[in-house]
Amino acid sequence: MKLSLRYLILTVALLSVVLTMFSSISSGYRVNQTSLIDNTLETNRVYAQKVSTTTDNFLKTTLQTLAYSAKEVAQHLEKEDAETLLFNETERLFNQTSTFNSVVVTSKNGKIIAASPESLDVVGEYVDSPGGKQALSAQVPLVSKPFISITDRLIVFISYPIFDDNDNYKGYIGGSIYLLEENILQELLGEHFYEDGSYVYVVDEDGRIIYHPDKSRINDLVTKNHAINETMKGNSGAQRIVNSNDIDMLAGYAYIPTTKWGAVSQRPTEMALLPSKNMRNEMMLKSLPFLLVSFLVIIYIANRIARPLEKLGHYAESNMDDNQDKKVEKVNAWYYEAIQLEKALVKSFSFFEDKVNYFIHQ
Repeated sequence: MKLSLRYLILTVALLSVVLTMFSSISSGYRVNQTSLIDNTLETNRVYAQKVSTTTDNFLKTTLQTLAYSAKEVAQHLEKEDAETLLFNETERLFNQTSTFNSVVVTSKNGKIIAASPESLDVVGEYVDSPGGKQALSAQVPLVSKPFISITDRLIVFISYPIFDDNDNYKGYIGGSIYLLEENILQELLGEHFYEDGSYVYVVDEDGRIIYHPDKSRINDLVTKNHAINETMKGNSGAQRIVNSNDIDMLAGYAYIPTTKWGAVSQRPTEMALLPSKNMRNEMMLKSLPFLLVSFLVIIYIANRIARPLEKLGHYAESNMDDNQDKKVEKVNAWYYEAIQLEKALVKSFSFFEDKVNYFIHQ
């Protein structure tokens, strides 16, 4: 099968237009994707740093508040109405600060001597939880790891030691944050949850989730997350990761120095790249009219280029007919190559006709 010049020109021209358009859209799509990934990573890094700073300041302020209360409690321990004064102090911490879900004061041997709210009903009992025992043995300001409390709740316990004027250890005062109930961390971090799939969560130094928008994830130990592993090393930054649920994420992470926690702000890569996909689809849709116009223009130009050559080729093929030179001269050869070919055919036909006439004469 022999292809005509018209179809060859159409094929080459259309292929050039389609490939050029495809490469332009493809390169624009990839550049836009790279830009979106970089911007999302930087945004999440800055946001994680902001969350880290906010949480760190909150914890420092909370420890300062407990330090003040510890001094007050130390002054009340030897008074006759100590029980009432201690209860008033725990009530003040519980109601005025809105930081803790519960507040307790213990003696140096771990007996709970005051608690708020009263519904806890734990006064007179001895602390038996990991966080409480850790606070008794450490005798320093402390933010515990998540543990199950005496009230059978998952909590983080923030405590401050109580010392008398002679620096004798008398116990501690501390507040609990109920991780699976309404708490201060939700108020601090809950506003950072978005409908586009972005969210913030906080882990402790072991990689155990302390705060997460999905409460079912709280207390999960996450080990297959590079962002969390970096915060456990005390690092901050941003990178593309695959999280523990095998979801491609763009994550920013920051270290919280006061407690050695880590804050992670992340967004699914698919959601971050959605604008680039929409842009690509819109570009392709808006390119269709241009492609159609280009197709019509290419057909017109291909016909204009091919028509003279097709006629000249036809006349050259049927060169035995009479008056071929006259017919060739009528061909609308409008560009250099066609004009030269037309002249060559006219001369050829004239030469051939002269030769024929000569042989007839002979």
